[in-house]
Amino acid sequence: MKSLLYVYQNYRKSYSSASLSILRALHSLKGFKIEDFEVKPISYSNFINRILNKVSFIRTRHFKVQNELLMTKVGNGCYDYMFVMKGTDIKSDTLLTIKKNNPSIKLICFNPDDPFNRASSNEEIIKSIAVYDYYCIWTRHLDLKLKAAGANHIKYLPFGVDETIIYPLDAEYKYEISFVGNGDDERHQLIRGLALEFERRNLMIRIHIFGSNWPDLGSNVIVDGQKNAEDLLKTIAASKINLNLLRKQNKNSINMRTFEIPAARGFMLHERSDEAQSFFTSNTEVVYFDDVVDLANKCEYYLKNEEERKGCVTNCNKKLKSIDYSYQKIIDNVFNQL
Repeated sequence: MKSLLYVYQNYRKSYSSASLSILRALHSLKGFKIEDFEVKPISYSNFINRILNKVSFIRTRHFKVQNELLMTKVGNGCYDYMFVMKGTDIKSDTLLTIKKNNPSIKLICFNPDDPFNRASSNEEIIKSIAVYDYYCIWTRHLDLKLKAAGANHIKYLPFGVDETIIYPLDAEYKYEISFVGNGDDERHQLIRGLALEFERRNLMIRIHIFGSNWPDLGSNVIVDGQKNAEDLLKTIAASKINLNLLRKQNKNSINMRTFEIPAARGFMLHERSDEAQSFFTSNTEVVYFDDVVDLANKCEYYLKNEEERKGCVTNCNKKLKSIDYSYQKIIDNVFNQL
């Protein structure tokens, strides 16, 4: 039996975090003994953590200790693999020391973000790319950049579904259109543009937003707070239309909602993406939009055509069942290729 150490962070102590979804999937691997190491934050209070992270000597001292604890945990020759989830606070020197002390260990990283996007990355993440034996990424569009950064072997690990937390719920419709996610300038502009387009057409359609960093976008845009996993499922089930808006780093690619909304049997209007269309067929499984006018047209059409929405949901559900998009299956495929 092979041994694997999973290194992750879960700063919000959330059962529904992607890091724990991967951990649950790893435990399903046959022929592996799985242990885990959590890189702990300075504090599990988001407010306190944000403040203390800005104090350089506190942050440096804390994560120096965390890296030392990791090296002690690995020891000498204890593990065949070390699987790192993103590695935000893991130093490249720590990885090099682990490899030096354990020449046969294979280091694997899965980064659920763009390592070259400074908003979700740092210098150590980029420096570490060349240290890992295998670098797993959710899109094929970053392969050239990863190779230029020294990646040894790149593995495609798309987002999937954690079926322990994402599943269909029965609910009566409560929202015409909903979007679950945090705001940024581009998303603000698109939602505001959609709201204005509805007003221009004299359509009394409300858009419900669930997330943080959203300003007042008009009387027909209702902004609520963030959703946990259970509330997310209720929102998807209670929405006639679920929007999926891609961040800049996910353009022409996929995100977690690409699979979570269909797995929860929600009807999805997805920002057009070649990679998403390689998974779900346009108009028969998922409906894609190109710009704000196209989005408004399709919202207006599909709100009036419930049977077509239900047809897409049924077809999409069949696709999910015929081709396993669970994290368990994805992790199995990755390790079968190593």
